[in-house]
Amino acid sequence: MIDRDDQTKLVRISILFGFPTAMIPSLSSPPSGAFDLVILSNGPGEVLTWVRPVVAAIHQQLEQSGQRNHLRISVILSPCNHASGKEAEILQSWPEVDRVQAPEHFWPFLLRGRTAEGWHWHDRGVVVFLGGDQIFPVVIARHLRYRSVLYAEWQTQWSGWIDRFAAMNETALKTLPPRHRSKGVIVGDLMADAANLPRDSSDRSELQLLDALSGLIAPIALMPGSKPMKLAPLVPLMIAIADGAIARWKRDFPQRPVLQFVIPVAPTLSLKELAQYADPLYNPAIDRWCWGSATLIPGAFEPRRDRDQPVEILAHLPYLRTSAGNRIYLG
Repeated sequence: MIDRDDQTKLVRISILFGFPTAMIPSLSSPPSGAFDLVILSNGPGEVLTWVRPVVAAIHQQLEQSGQRNHLRISVILSPCNHASGKEAEILQSWPEVDRVQAPEHFWPFLLRGRTAEGWHWHDRGVVVFLGGDQIFPVVIARHLRYRSVLYAEWQTQWSGWIDRFAAMNETALKTLPPRHRSKGVIVGDLMADAANLPRDSSDRSELQLLDALSGLIAPIALMPGSKPMKLAPLVPLMIAIADGAIARWKRDFPQRPVLQFVIPVAPTLSLKELAQYADPLYNPAIDRWCWGSATLIPGAFEPRRDRDQPVEILAHLPYLRTSAGNRIYLG
């Protein structure tokens, strides 16, 4: 169920996005025509922390009202230097999304307004910017003759050409010129909303990983990110930190359970790809800075003790085995 605050927020977002008010439960009768929601996005962060909470909230709201069939959600991806190449595949796996166009087809669509598969468009619709260059919704909305909405995390651009702005906070809202300030409304931090979304049972869940380790000691999460430019220095640095911390812990607290480290792996990153950044043959930063290295162990039988009585369970947890012989679990 959606509480009153979420209901109010969804109503504000829906009206902002240009949906007919009839698409909001309890406001009026069902809409008479179909409606296209065209989402523009690009990289893994934008897809997982901006697109996901938006489509989940809209889907839930319209499902509860029995009006989901009136809305078609299409996602158009633009090229991104930090993309993993799996964004389209991830989006296609979400039941809330009806259509996805991969980034390699973006530029012809931007120039001519036609998708690679020749998608049909309804007469009514809205283009929502959730990642990429802020000029994109201006051009694409004009191609499709739809209204445009731009989610602004820190700043707004093209205020004279965008119909409405969804601002993360007052700071973003104030970047609108005074004459266009009425176009904006604060909708909150989508990244925070993404963190509160329930996980599908098929997801690789760090919550299950932490639960499997909870009988040992409170685990310490390492967060190296998902972009190559961050993974290259951070993975070996964090391995070195983990090895150093474990060695110090064993020396100072020999009677206590050993420290446990985990890396919640981003959905756009495979375990093999992550492990490459711990391999000195692949990542030159390891030898250059004398940081830690590790080898991927796909799965292992790992005993643990429950809090009340010692019980060994089979936890098929993949992990990185560091050069010092320690384990950093992956989830």
